[in-house]
Amino acid sequence: MKRIIIPSSAFIRASKHYLKKHPDDAKDISETIDILAYDAFDIRLRTHILHGKFKGCYACDAGYNLRIIFEFIDYSDKKTKIKINAIVLHTIGTHEEVY
Repeated sequence: MKRIIIPSSAFIRASKHYLKKHPDDAKDISETIDILAYDAFDIRLRTHILHGKFKGCYACDAGYNLRIIFEFIDYSDKKTKIKINAIVLHTIGTHEEVY
């Protein structure tokens, strides 16, 4: 089942900032988010749980040194009142930038 992906405002800012410096990585980021929507624990993503200030969040690889920080939430569709499993994207950047 495909999950809904919800980018936070911080993720949008961080991705714009990152892509200004690395425009060639746009395709890798897009493919990673697509994989994340279908299977957040796909082996290609190397998804792992985080601790400390990111307790409750997960990180996945979106390239050699690129990470996406995200968390799972239950999202309520206002029209249908159905709860859907969703992923909130918190930030993106190199290993050093996000940790």
